[in-house]
Amino acid sequence: MLRQVSETDSLIYYTYTQDSLKTFYRGQKRYELINHLGNVLAVITDRRIQACGAGDVMHYEAQVVSVSDYYPFGMGIKEREWKDSSFGYRYGFNGMEQDSEVSGSGNSYDFGARIYDSRLGRWMSVDPLMKKYPSLSAYSFVGNCPILFIDPDGRIIDLSKLSDSHKALYNTMLAKLSKSELHSYVYKALESSTANFTIVFDENLKAAGKYNTETGTITINPNKVTENVSVLSEEMFHGFQFDRKDELYPDGVSAQNIEAEGDIYKEYVDKQLSGQPEKIPLKGGGILVLGGYNPKPHNFNDCDEFYNLCQSYEEGVNGLPSREQMESTDFLSDFSSLITFRYEANKDNNNLPPSYRAAPSNTSPNSLTKAVTEASASNLAGPRLENGDYYGE
Repeated sequence: MLRQVSETDSLIYYTYTQDSLKTFYRGQKRYELINHLGNVLAVITDRRIQACGAGDVMHYEAQVVSVSDYYPFGMGIKEREWKDSSFGYRYGFNGMEQDSEVSGSGNSYDFGARIYDSRLGRWMSVDPLMKKYPSLSAYSFVGNCPILFIDPDGRIIDLSKLSDSHKALYNTMLAKLSKSELHSYVYKALESSTANFTIVFDENLKAAGKYNTETGTITINPNKVTENVSVLSEEMFHGFQFDRKDELYPDGVSAQNIEAEGDIYKEYVDKQLSGQPEKIPLKGGGILVLGGYNPKPHNFNDCDEFYNLCQSYEEGVNGLPSREQMESTDFLSDFSSLITFRYEANKDNNNLPPSYRAAPSNTSPNSLTKAVTEASASNLAGPRLENGDYYGE
């Protein structure tokens, strides 16, 4: 049995099932109808309105609560706008939220990193990525081509999918990771990228973390990283690898190599987080070493080359290898042996992700070298490349 009851602003539907009574409301869900730019053209609810004729219900129509149209740079066309004020809908051009407190209703939008004035077609502050686009004004919107392009604010690492408690945990992890120059470089590289990266916490994730190359989503199992924060940094590093993939691997690279570089990167971050060991002379001779990074060979699955890559090259900053070491024959030989070892150990295990079972490629660890070199150069003065990096490739 189904019946509807009139209310002041919505309809209530009572559905009788065999053993219970369920109640739900119509008119409280809203759906945006957008164009190719994400501009919200209309907003409807899940409430349907009867259209009657000759005493019968002919069809149903959607309840429309907002209609909008825009000039190319986002200013609303007043003659083609209508809103039901009782719904208080605040979104519009490019799907962004209106900031009406200063400039008036619908005249400016909050894009996250900057405020945009739709009447001027200009930002109210300079582009933080203006060094990447020297031919464009730092105040111009989407290169003055708003019919084709949008500005999704690529500077943002999106935390919208995290609960308040997970955001607090995420910020705590970042505070710990900030002690590593290597992590700080990778994090800043993601922030300045034109791509979008989304952080998700999933307690049902089997692994401690993973990176989705298609969506840019970094998923972390919060139950497995409390004492192992470098997992988060490693997944961010994978984001860095794929963001710079065309630049660093113009001829392509195997997923096996990508994973191996990530493993080494994680150990380098752990090494920097551990700090320098304290050496205490003993009365009877010898030295007692306290703290610091001191893993054992069995931590590396008995792969001597992996152990060497993490322990034997330390001529750079804070325990990291120097650029010369990373480009040396010995380092590249150890890396080649590592990816071969990983492939032989994992290729027949169908329970592992495809990236662990992929055949390796004859490719140098370019993204690892890039990150380590730039992290080591972070305090150097002098001219830099257009993207802010110190060294070229």
